[in-house]
Amino acid sequence: MPNTAFDPVQDDLRLLDQVSRAASAPDFLRLAIRGAYRERIALVVSDGPEAAVLLHIVAGIDRNTPVIVPDAPMRGAPTRRLGLRDVRAAASLEHALDGFEAWIDGRRQSGSGDPRPLVDLVDGRLKLDPLALWGAREIDAYLIANDLPDARRDSPRARHH
Repeated sequence: MPNTAFDPVQDDLRLLDQVSRAASAPDFLRLAIRGAYRERIALVVSDGPEAAVLLHIVAGIDRNTPVIVPDAPMRGAPTRRLGLRDVRAAASLEHALDGFEAWIDGRRQSGSGDPRPLVDLVDGRLKLDPLALWGAREIDAYLIANDLPDARRDSPRARHH
């Protein structure tokens, strides 16, 4: 007999993940930032093209969305250029997320090839990964279309190759 145990959290996460796949990344984030998690969500970024994309999207939705930068300050300070007002350096992501019910993961992802969920539950908080379905092509197209800097493209090494 199959296990029919009802797990409302996991069922809700699966449903939310499926629904989120039908929305664009900006629409997905707009719903989270302006709606369900208003003032209870933060963007976590590192240095990289994914961060530039998400910083740009979030700045267009709500410039007061807290931005957490674990470990080290970002090169080029795109947060200042985009006018984001609440940027926090953090030695510990766990402590930096205290007080938030959800977070947007804008850190560089490893190229494992395994599909990533758009929505997950990590340490009791909802983790949103709006670029989970994006590859390098989509990231590059967004950067170019929105005239955003890309350290990979703008570095002296990249210009000489």
